[in-house]
Amino acid sequence: MVEASPDRNWKASSVHLLLNSLLNKGVIEVRGFKRTAKNYARTFQPSLSKTESTYIILS
Repeated sequence: MVEASPDRNWKASSVHLLLNSLLNKGVIEVRGFKRTAKNYARTFQPSLSKTESTYIILS
């Protein structure tokens, strides 16, 4: 997310907090894993429709 948003100055810790919050709310779910160099990174997919996720995020 950080690399895909060159106009933003997000810290990696902010992205982790956002992703964990969305996971806890059930808005996204882990889709799989992707190898990056020597590490593995999780990939995500939405678990709700856009309308449902917007409602949960704003509440």
